[in-house]
Amino acid sequence: MNRKYLFTLSHNILFLLITILSFLYTGTAAQIERKSLTFQNFQVIYISGQENVGQIVIKLIENHVPQLSRFYELNLSGTIKIVVTGSANDFRKYRNLNIPAWSGALYFPSKKEMVVKSPTWAGSVANLEEHILHELSHVYFHEKFGSQKLPLWYNEGLAEYLSNAKIDIANALKLANAFATHNLIPFEEIDSLITFSSRSKAELAYLQSLSMVSFLKEALPQHTNWPKFHNLIVQEGWEIALKKSTGMDDLDLEIAWYNFIDKEYRWLLLLNIETLIWPALVVVLIVGFFIIRFRNKRKIRKWNDEESGDSFSDLQ
Repeated sequence: MNRKYLFTLSHNILFLLITILSFLYTGTAAQIERKSLTFQNFQVIYISGQENVGQIVIKLIENHVPQLSRFYELNLSGTIKIVVTGSANDFRKYRNLNIPAWSGALYFPSKKEMVVKSPTWAGSVANLEEHILHELSHVYFHEKFGSQKLPLWYNEGLAEYLSNAKIDIANALKLANAFATHNLIPFEEIDSLITFSSRSKAELAYLQSLSMVSFLKEALPQHTNWPKFHNLIVQEGWEIALKKSTGMDDLDLEIAWYNFIDKEYRWLLLLNIETLIWPALVVVLIVGFFIIRFRNKRKIRKWNDEESGDSFSDLQ
Protein backbone atom coordinates (compact mmCIF):
# COMPACT_ATOMS: atom_id res chain seq x y z
CA MET A 1 0.00 0.00 0.00
CA ASN A 2 2.77 2.41 0.97
CA ARG A 3 4.75 1.53 -2.15
CA LYS A 4 1.73 2.16 -4.34
CA TYR A 5 1.12 5.48 -2.63
CA LEU A 6 4.75 6.54 -3.06
CA PHE A 7 4.71 5.48 -6.71
CA THR A 8 1.53 7.50 -7.36
CA LEU A 9 2.97 10.52 -5.53
CA SER A 10 6.23 10.32 -7.51
CA HIS A 11 4.28 10.00 -10.75
CA ASN A 12 2.17 13.06 -9.91
CA ILE A 13 5.24 15.11 -8.98
CA LEU A 14 6.99 14.10 -12.19
CA PHE A 15 3.90 15.01 -14.23
CA LEU A 16 3.70 18.38 -12.46
CA LEU A 17 7.37 19.11 -13.20
CA ILE A 18 6.95 18.21 -16.86
CA THR A 19 3.87 20.46 -17.08
CA ILE A 20 5.75 23.39 -15.49
CA LEU A 21 8.77 22.92 -17.75
CA SER A 22 6.52 22.72 -20.79
CA PHE A 23 4.77 25.91 -19.76
CA LEU A 24 8.09 27.68 -19.23
CA TYR A 25 9.38 26.46 -22.58
CA THR A 26 6.22 27.61 -24.33
CA GLY A 27 6.45 31.02 -22.67
CA THR A 28 10.12 31.39 -23.59
CA ALA A 29 9.46 30.32 -27.16
CA ALA A 30 6.70 32.89 -27.39
CA GLN A 31 9.03 35.56 -26.07
CA ILE A 32 11.71 34.84 -28.66
CA GLU A 33 9.35 34.37 -31.59
CA ARG A 34 10.79 36.25 -34.56
CA LYS A 35 9.24 37.84 -37.61
CA SER A 36 10.75 39.26 -40.77
CA LEU A 37 10.31 41.92 -43.43
CA THR A 38 12.02 42.06 -46.82
CA PHE A 39 13.17 44.81 -49.16
CA GLN A 40 15.15 43.98 -52.32
CA ASN A 41 18.13 41.87 -51.14
CA PHE A 42 17.53 42.49 -47.45
CA GLN A 43 15.65 40.39 -44.91
CA VAL A 44 15.11 42.13 -41.58
CA ILE A 45 14.52 39.74 -38.67
CA TYR A 46 13.08 41.17 -35.46
CA ILE A 47 11.36 40.01 -32.28
CA SER A 48 7.60 39.62 -32.36
CA GLY A 49 5.97 42.71 -30.94
CA GLN A 50 8.64 45.04 -32.30
CA GLU A 51 7.18 45.55 -35.75
CA ASN A 52 7.92 49.27 -35.53
CA VAL A 53 11.65 48.53 -35.20
CA GLY A 54 11.51 46.26 -38.25
CA GLN A 55 9.75 49.00 -40.22
CA ILE A 56 12.37 51.56 -39.17
CA VAL A 57 15.21 49.31 -40.38
CA ILE A 58 13.44 48.76 -43.71
CA LYS A 59 12.99 52.53 -44.10
CA LEU A 60 16.69 53.11 -43.37
CA ILE A 61 17.64 50.58 -46.04
CA GLU A 62 15.30 52.21 -48.57
CA ASN A 63 16.86 55.61 -47.86
CA HIS A 64 20.54 54.66 -47.91
CA VAL A 65 21.02 51.72 -50.28
CA PRO A 66 20.79 53.88 -53.46
CA GLN A 67 23.57 56.15 -52.18
CA LEU A 68 25.82 53.20 -51.30
CA SER A 69 25.12 51.51 -54.65
CA ARG A 70 26.28 54.66 -56.45
CA PHE A 71 29.34 55.08 -54.25
CA TYR A 72 30.54 51.50 -54.79
CA GLU A 73 29.08 51.22 -58.31
CA LEU A 74 27.58 47.92 -57.29
CA ASN A 75 24.26 46.10 -57.00
CA LEU A 76 24.21 43.47 -54.29
CA SER A 77 23.63 39.80 -55.00
CA GLY A 78 22.10 37.22 -52.68
CA THR A 79 20.16 37.83 -49.49
CA ILE A 80 21.58 39.88 -46.63
CA LYS A 81 20.01 39.21 -43.25
CA ILE A 82 19.75 41.95 -40.63
CA VAL A 83 19.02 40.53 -37.18
CA VAL A 84 17.74 43.02 -34.59
CA THR A 85 18.56 41.55 -31.17
CA GLY A 86 16.22 41.90 -28.22
CA SER A 87 18.73 42.21 -25.39
CA ALA A 88 22.36 42.92 -24.57
CA ASN A 89 23.00 39.25 -23.89
CA ASP A 90 21.45 38.18 -27.22
CA PHE A 91 23.69 40.66 -29.00
CA ARG A 92 26.94 39.77 -27.25
CA LYS A 93 26.37 36.01 -27.54
CA TYR A 94 25.10 36.05 -31.13
CA ARG A 95 26.39 32.93 -32.90
CA ASN A 96 28.13 32.03 -29.63
CA LEU A 97 30.63 34.86 -30.07
CA ASN A 98 31.78 37.30 -27.42
CA ILE A 99 31.09 40.51 -29.33
CA PRO A 100 32.72 43.52 -27.63
CA ALA A 101 30.32 45.53 -25.47
CA TRP A 102 31.38 48.76 -27.23
CA SER A 103 30.19 47.49 -30.62
CA GLY A 104 26.85 48.79 -31.89
CA ALA A 105 26.53 46.29 -34.74
CA LEU A 106 28.54 43.64 -36.57
CA TYR A 107 28.57 42.17 -40.06
CA PHE A 108 29.54 38.56 -40.83
CA PRO A 109 30.62 38.48 -44.50
CA SER A 110 30.75 34.68 -44.76
CA LYS A 111 27.12 34.42 -43.57
CA LYS A 112 25.93 37.66 -45.14
CA GLU A 113 24.40 38.51 -41.79
CA MET A 114 24.31 41.75 -39.84
CA VAL A 115 23.45 41.85 -36.15
CA VAL A 116 22.37 45.14 -34.56
CA LYS A 117 21.12 46.40 -31.22
CA SER A 118 17.47 47.34 -30.99
CA PRO A 119 16.78 50.96 -29.98
CA THR A 120 14.20 49.58 -27.55
CA TRP A 121 17.03 48.64 -25.17
CA ALA A 122 20.16 50.38 -26.52
CA GLY A 123 20.71 53.86 -27.87
CA SER A 124 18.22 55.61 -30.11
CA VAL A 125 16.90 55.54 -33.66
CA ALA A 126 19.73 57.95 -34.59
CA ASN A 127 22.27 55.46 -33.21
CA LEU A 128 20.54 52.66 -35.11
CA GLU A 129 20.78 54.64 -38.35
CA GLU A 130 24.48 55.30 -37.81
CA HIS A 131 25.16 51.61 -37.10
CA ILE A 132 23.06 50.38 -40.04
CA LEU A 133 24.86 52.76 -42.41
CA HIS A 134 28.26 51.71 -41.08
CA GLU A 135 27.53 48.01 -41.50
CA LEU A 136 25.89 48.52 -44.92
CA SER A 137 29.20 49.99 -46.07
CA HIS A 138 30.88 46.76 -44.92
CA VAL A 139 28.30 44.77 -46.91
CA TYR A 140 29.14 46.66 -50.11
CA PHE A 141 32.87 46.70 -49.34
CA HIS A 142 33.06 42.90 -49.05
CA GLU A 143 30.85 42.46 -52.12
CA LYS A 144 33.05 44.87 -54.12
CA PHE A 145 36.47 43.56 -53.17
CA GLY A 146 35.71 39.94 -52.36
CA SER A 147 38.76 38.09 -51.08
CA GLN A 148 41.22 40.85 -51.97
CA LYS A 149 43.42 41.90 -49.04
CA LEU A 150 42.85 45.51 -48.03
CA PRO A 151 43.82 47.16 -44.74
CA LEU A 152 41.05 47.11 -42.14
CA TRP A 153 41.52 50.82 -41.46
CA TYR A 154 40.36 51.50 -45.02
CA ASN A 155 37.25 49.34 -44.59
CA GLU A 156 36.39 50.94 -41.24
CA GLY A 157 37.35 54.43 -42.37
CA LEU A 158 35.03 54.26 -45.37
CA ALA A 159 32.25 52.93 -43.15
CA GLU A 160 32.71 55.90 -40.81
CA TYR A 161 32.93 58.29 -43.77
CA LEU A 162 29.70 56.94 -45.29
CA SER A 163 27.85 56.99 -41.97
CA ASN A 164 28.48 60.76 -41.87
CA ALA A 165 31.04 60.76 -39.04
CA LYS A 166 32.97 64.03 -38.89
CA ILE A 167 36.32 65.17 -37.52
CA ASP A 168 35.10 68.12 -35.50
CA ILE A 169 37.11 70.11 -32.97
CA ALA A 170 36.55 67.50 -30.24
CA ASN A 171 37.74 64.63 -32.45
CA ALA A 172 40.68 66.66 -33.78
CA LEU A 173 41.69 67.33 -30.17
CA LYS A 174 41.57 63.60 -29.43
CA LEU A 175 43.94 62.96 -32.34
CA ALA A 176 46.23 65.79 -31.23
CA ASN A 177 46.37 64.45 -27.66
CA ALA A 178 47.04 60.90 -28.84
CA PHE A 179 49.81 62.17 -31.11
CA ALA A 180 51.40 64.32 -28.38
CA THR A 181 51.36 61.46 -25.84
CA HIS A 182 52.53 58.84 -28.39
CA ASN A 183 49.26 56.92 -27.99
CA LEU A 184 48.21 56.77 -31.64
CA ILE A 185 47.47 53.19 -32.65
CA PRO A 186 49.78 51.75 -35.33
CA PHE A 187 47.60 51.12 -38.37
CA GLU A 188 48.60 47.46 -38.62
CA GLU A 189 47.18 46.96 -35.10
CA ILE A 190 43.77 48.21 -36.27
CA ASP A 191 43.49 44.89 -38.12
CA SER A 192 42.79 43.41 -34.66
CA LEU A 193 40.04 45.93 -33.87
CA ILE A 194 37.44 43.28 -32.99
CA THR A 195 39.68 42.08 -30.13
CA PHE A 196 39.94 45.51 -28.50
CA SER A 197 38.39 45.37 -25.03
CA SER A 198 38.62 49.11 -24.36
CA ARG A 199 35.90 51.36 -25.78
CA SER A 200 38.24 54.37 -25.80
CA LYS A 201 40.87 52.45 -27.80
CA ALA A 202 38.25 51.26 -30.28
CA GLU A 203 36.90 54.80 -30.68
CA LEU A 204 40.43 56.07 -31.36
CA ALA A 205 40.94 53.32 -33.97
CA TYR A 206 37.73 54.35 -35.76
CA LEU A 207 38.74 58.02 -35.55
CA GLN A 208 42.20 57.34 -36.98
CA SER A 209 40.65 55.28 -39.78
CA LEU A 210 38.24 58.08 -40.66
CA SER A 211 41.05 60.63 -40.57
CA MET A 212 43.25 58.49 -42.82
CA VAL A 213 40.45 57.99 -45.35
CA SER A 214 39.80 61.75 -45.39
CA PHE A 215 43.54 62.35 -45.85
CA LEU A 216 43.69 59.79 -48.67
CA LYS A 217 40.75 61.46 -50.39
CA GLU A 218 42.75 64.70 -50.54
CA ALA A 219 45.86 62.83 -51.73
CA LEU A 220 44.06 61.30 -54.74
CA PRO A 221 44.46 63.22 -58.01
CA GLN A 222 41.54 65.48 -58.93
CA HIS A 223 40.59 63.26 -61.87
CA THR A 224 40.46 60.17 -59.61
CA ASN A 225 37.27 59.79 -57.58
CA TRP A 226 36.31 56.97 -55.23
CA PRO A 227 34.72 54.74 -57.90
CA LYS A 228 37.79 55.04 -60.16
CA PHE A 229 40.11 54.28 -57.26
CA HIS A 230 38.01 51.27 -56.23
CA ASN A 231 37.87 49.89 -59.76
CA LEU A 232 41.66 50.19 -59.93
CA ILE A 233 41.91 48.22 -56.67
CA VAL A 234 39.66 45.50 -58.13
CA GLN A 235 41.82 45.33 -61.27
CA GLU A 236 45.32 45.55 -59.78
CA GLY A 237 45.10 45.18 -56.00
CA TRP A 238 45.45 47.63 -53.12
CA GLU A 239 49.21 48.23 -53.19
CA ILE A 240 49.49 48.92 -56.93
CA ALA A 241 46.32 51.04 -56.96
CA LEU A 242 47.60 53.12 -54.05
CA LYS A 243 51.01 53.60 -55.65
CA LYS A 244 49.59 54.53 -59.05
CA SER A 245 47.04 56.93 -57.56
CA THR A 246 49.14 58.70 -54.92
CA GLY A 247 52.76 57.78 -55.59
CA MET A 248 52.92 56.36 -52.06
CA ASP A 249 52.95 52.89 -50.52
CA ASP A 250 51.34 52.07 -47.16
CA LEU A 251 54.34 53.23 -45.14
CA ASP A 252 54.69 56.48 -47.10
CA LEU A 253 50.98 57.16 -46.62
CA GLU A 254 51.17 56.54 -42.88
CA ILE A 255 54.21 58.84 -42.49
CA ALA A 256 52.50 61.56 -44.51
CA TRP A 257 49.41 61.22 -42.31
CA TYR A 258 51.48 61.52 -39.12
CA ASN A 259 53.08 64.70 -40.48
CA PHE A 260 49.62 66.03 -41.35
CA ILE A 261 48.35 65.39 -37.80
CA ASP A 262 51.42 67.10 -36.35
CA LYS A 263 51.06 70.13 -38.60
CA GLU A 264 47.29 70.59 -38.57
CA TYR A 265 46.29 69.64 -35.03
CA ARG A 266 49.22 70.41 -32.72
CA TRP A 267 47.87 73.89 -31.95
CA LEU A 268 44.70 72.32 -30.57
CA LEU A 269 46.68 71.17 -27.54
CA LEU A 270 46.35 74.74 -26.31
CA LEU A 271 42.66 74.02 -25.75
CA ASN A 272 43.44 71.37 -23.15
CA ILE A 273 42.46 72.48 -19.64
CA GLU A 274 45.64 70.92 -18.27
CA THR A 275 47.70 72.91 -20.75
CA LEU A 276 45.93 76.16 -19.86
CA ILE A 277 46.25 75.87 -16.09
CA TRP A 278 49.89 76.98 -15.73
CA PRO A 279 49.73 79.89 -18.21
CA ALA A 280 46.53 81.02 -16.51
CA LEU A 281 48.23 80.90 -13.10
CA VAL A 282 51.14 82.95 -14.43
CA VAL A 283 48.72 85.55 -15.85
CA VAL A 284 46.84 85.67 -12.52
CA LEU A 285 50.08 86.14 -10.60
CA ILE A 286 51.25 88.96 -12.92
CA VAL A 287 47.88 90.73 -12.77
CA GLY A 288 47.81 90.27 -8.99
CA PHE A 289 51.33 91.70 -8.67
CA PHE A 290 50.38 94.86 -10.59
CA ILE A 291 47.13 95.27 -8.65
CA ILE A 292 48.95 95.03 -5.34
CA ARG A 293 51.65 97.41 -6.57
CA PHE A 294 49.02 99.90 -7.74
CA ARG A 295 47.21 99.74 -4.39
CA ASN A 296 50.46 100.20 -2.47
CA LYS A 297 51.28 103.29 -4.53
CA ARG A 298 47.83 104.73 -3.78
CA LYS A 299 48.30 104.10 -0.07
CA ILE A 300 51.74 105.72 -0.06
CA ARG A 301 50.37 108.73 -1.97
CA LYS A 302 47.50 109.00 0.52
CA TRP A 303 49.85 108.83 3.47
CA ASN A 304 52.07 111.50 1.93
CA ASP A 305 49.06 113.75 1.36
CA GLU A 306 47.92 113.26 4.94
CA GLU A 307 51.38 114.05 6.29
CA SER A 308 51.54 117.18 4.13
CA GLY A 309 48.14 118.27 5.50
CA ASP A 310 49.22 117.72 9.10
CA SER A 311 52.39 119.79 8.55
CA PHE A 312 50.35 122.67 7.08
CA SER A 313 48.02 122.63 10.10
CA ASP A 314 50.96 122.83 12.49
CA LEU A 315 52.25 125.93 10.69
CA GLN A 316 48.90 127.60 11.10
